[in-house]
Amino acid sequence: TSVVLFGVIEEDSNNYRKLSKKCLSVLLVKNDGFYTLPSYVCKESVDVEEQSIKAINDSTGLHDLYVEQLYTFSSVNNDCLYINPTYLGLISKEKMYDGLKDNCYWSKLEIEENSDGYKCVVTNELESFSFSVSKKLKEQTTDRYKFNEGDNGLLVNDVSVILIAAFERLRNKVGYTDIVFNMMGKKF
Repeated sequence: TSVVLFGVIEEDSNNYRKLSKKCLSVLLVKNDGFYTLPSYVCKESVDVEEQSIKAINDSTGLHDLYVEQLYTFSSVNNDCLYINPTYLGLISKEKMYDGLKDNCYWSKLEIEENSDGYKCVVTNELESFSFSVSKKLKEQTTDRYKFNEGDNGLLVNDVSVILIAAFERLRNKVGYTDIVFNMMGKKF
């Protein structure tokens, strides 16, 4: 089970008369030189929603945030079916660093969409890298797309596709729900 955890970080302005710029950020976990999402490999009888909470608590050290199911990703690798129930999480800036583990990095996510897919840049305190995801229309009568990995940059496996799916879900839900309030503090 994986969790895409979004927050908002501030980028300082060089002009003292301007407020800092607010940027979408994603929490990435760095292991062996590559980045992945907070995740939990089920070793016991735990329901999927509880696994998402364990993924956040065990991988990052964060607690008390909004989580909803995003999608179940699957693939076949060496005749083995890989199933990854994935959740979308949102956190306010006041809680972003409370108990955060050393190998976890809030990374600014810059996304550029074009007709063929997405080109993205990820920047954190250690480094900056890019990745790409292509998209292909599934059916002419819908707006449903199939995403495929392009250049992964420093991301592990299908993390690039999962990030784009989570971004699209968040972008769509902002238009018809109050989900974005989960990224804001008590005062805003």
